[in-house]
Amino acid sequence: MAELNSNKPEVISTFKPYDNAEREFNRINYFCTYNGRLFNILMSPNAPLTFLPGYDFTNSIESQYLTRLEAVHVRYPSNKTEEEENNSIEVEEEIKEHVLNASRSMMHTLAPEMAQSDSSLYSAMYPETFSLQVITQQGKLAAVKRDDLSVFDFHTPITDPRVSDIHLPCHQASEIRILAQLFAATYKVQLANGQIMCAKLAESR
Repeated sequence: MAELNSNKPEVISTFKPYDNAEREFNRINYFCTYNGRLFNILMSPNAPLTFLPGYDFTNSIESQYLTRLEAVHVRYPSNKTEEEENNSIEVEEEIKEHVLNASRSMMHTLAPEMAQSDSSLYSAMYPETFSLQVITQQGKLAAVKRDDLSVFDFHTPITDPRVSDIHLPCHQASEIRILAQLFAATYKVQLANGQIMCAKLAESR
């Protein structure tokens, strides 16, 4: 097996839906980039049973993590004290690191080298994406590939009539070339007609 390179997965977003009004966690998704690909890492009580017949979520590591995450969010109200906020951040960061460490070997297997980019804005918006799920295997947290999970779209089409009624110029993302990345999600780009502009990507959360 090839050695892992020095690239570290970079988390760009997390998604924590709640089951009900009691703010009960039913899963958490970590979206991160590694070697130019996007990875959606799921932690959920619904395991892929084809990988683990007889899977026991109740006694799993991921069950403990979801319980801890739920506790810091349910225990602390929205108007947290500084100490409560720091504790929440500490728990979230600790669990995130465990999830990334458990997933990195699989990420490297799927993306051993940096992706070749065609420098188009489309490639930046829609990189090759893989879905993983962390589950307990032989007493350790590990990641398995999931091909049956839907791909989360961070850039859904703008359908608000208030925007379309402005009649702004429209350009295909595949025809816009990235010249440089200025800040996070902000690029210096060149349009098909040669015009150079600044583009900031809006994300659907």
